[in-house]
Amino acid sequence: MSIPLRPGLYEQLIDAALRGQLDAQHALVPTIRDVDPADAPHVLARHLATWLQRALTSLPDADQRLSLCHDVLTVVEHAVPKLDVGDEAKLELNQLLGLVTRDALAEPTELIRPGLPLSELALLVNARGEHRIGDELEKEMASADRVDLLCAFLIWSGYVRMRPAFKKLLRDRQKPLRILTTAYCGATERRVLDELCDLGAEIRVSYDTRRTRLHAKAWLFQRETGFHTAYVGSSNLSAPCQRPHQLHHSSATN
Repeated sequence: MSIPLRPGLYEQLIDAALRGQLDAQHALVPTIRDVDPADAPHVLARHLATWLQRALTSLPDADQRLSLCHDVLTVVEHAVPKLDVGDEAKLELNQLLGLVTRDALAEPTELIRPGLPLSELALLVNARGEHRIGDELEKEMASADRVDLLCAFLIWSGYVRMRPAFKKLLRDRQKPLRILTTAYCGATERRVLDELCDLGAEIRVSYDTRRTRLHAKAWLFQRETGFHTAYVGSSNLSAPCQRPHQLHHSSATN
């Protein structure tokens, strides 16, 4: 069922249904532009993904869902032979969640995973019974190969909360940590900088207190597997009452 058209901004690919709605109404003047050729693959794939997800949801069992996916891949292979889809794209309903180095003298240790999938978007609000920002950051750090932090203030109470995770990252696992912070309002504490430097972190501090009004909090966790994650938001680890913190997950194409 089509949603009634209302005045306002849109960014919607025009299909036959939407075209019919536009042609049937005369009270609204549409603004229509061609999709940029550079953006077309993404725009079309997003549109098709919506229909494919609806179709997969309507199918009752796993075998039918996999069969539909293989049918789609077959169509893709016939349309673009140079992609050479072949048997390599045959799907299973299993996911690779990690790889660890094989050790003949010890049982493999399962990697620590964040509570949220690496390839999805989510919003953390630190509500009771839900994922909390501090716990998630610790888990992210346990599997990251490089960590970048942009934070306006580095305060002792927040640092102490994350100190064990920083030590494991920098000393035990020997992974790099880069931090960009400021001296704005005099909130950043020297002892936090000293400890992080002693652990091996690379730190840059902006002392421009007149022009700099930075109040950002962002974490970037990079992994050699290509599955990077980022957290952007306003949650303070040092505050007893934490505000909503938006989590953005992005997965690189492998």
